[in-house]
Amino acid sequence: MCIPERLKETVRSHEGKSVVLGGSEVFQPENPGDGRLDKFTFVGFSQPAANCGDVEQLKLNISLSFDAQGHPALKLAMTNDGAKPVIIQPGELALTVLSRKVDMDPNWRHFPHPSDGPSYAIVTRHEFFCMDPKQGRHEVLGGKRRAAFKVRGQTQQMKNFKLASNETKDFIVDFTLTEGEYDIFVGYGGGVHASLSVASNLIAVDVAPDDTATFPKIKRLQRHETAHL
Repeated sequence: MCIPERLKETVRSHEGKSVVLGGSEVFQPENPGDGRLDKFTFVGFSQPAANCGDVEQLKLNISLSFDAQGHPALKLAMTNDGAKPVIIQPGELALTVLSRKVDMDPNWRHFPHPSDGPSYAIVTRHEFFCMDPKQGRHEVLGGKRRAAFKVRGQTQQMKNFKLASNETKDFIVDFTLTEGEYDIFVGYGGGVHASLSVASNLIAVDVAPDDTATFPKIKRLQRHETAHL
């Protein structure tokens, strides 16, 4: 679910925290599918789900690198920052990719998208790991945008694993995106339910028509210049 642009500042004070919102007016063109909370109240802060362990101990950090051909690879560092070990459930880990909302395909089954802001999610609620690695990578269609990704080296279905205190486990994700401007982050726990989840940092990437990717070029403004955002 997303919230309308006009209401974003009402939750800005909770930035970086997992919260529960009670929606009383929801715009959802398709169910199941993305929706927008047009009217909501702040219920409180999310609590850990019994089956996810000590989620608040986890720290997620992502970074991006490019090969010689300009193809991107994402590195996820998952760290247990607490004093106790945590059992990680791979199904609770997910990748989210946001795209700038331009040239949306009116024939796309999710058109119009409920987001009224400048971006929309083309990858959401998709498992980080392939449930059946033999099927290859995830393929996602989002309007005129396409995304494909797979965890490098995954040869079998991932099982629960233990992350010891102060231990970090790294994963590399190879992916391709069609031309566009994107933001990427990774989350663990909670999902679409009202339980505690943690999110990584956000990374921006631009993809050219030839599928090569780069970090966005940001112009540093002089005092007399005005940004057009």
